[in-house]
Amino acid sequence: MDQDEYTYWEKMRNISQDVGSLYDITPSSVQGNIFCVEDPGEQVLGFFSVSAKTSERIYIDETFRGMVDLYSECPSDTIFNGAAIPGLDSYAWVIVDHNLPPPSYKVITNDKGCADCSVRGTTTKPIFWED
Repeated sequence: MDQDEYTYWEKMRNISQDVGSLYDITPSSVQGNIFCVEDPGEQVLGFFSVSAKTSERIYIDETFRGMVDLYSECPSDTIFNGAAIPGLDSYAWVIVDHNLPPPSYKVITNDKGCADCSVRGTTTKPIFWED
């Protein structure tokens, strides 16, 4: 926890616990580190912090079986001109993202293995892997 975060939570503790007598702190808002992008003058309450980070390496042994079109075996559909993608990252994944007009389009699939190589990956370390 850094000094700014400690100060924020200490002020919040003082406001919420030390109230009720004549000489206690008057409740007020405490400035955090969250701001409204559209209206910088709008008061926003809260403090954002990150306390942990994890990472994982996976090995993907993929030969692509000599395919010229990597997605030829993937069921797909095309969404044009920035239309919303229903079920994005739940049951629909983007395999081609062409944002430059004309026209812009995305090719989506319902087969996660076509869009996410980690589905075919493994956490088993190959013998040539260097840490």
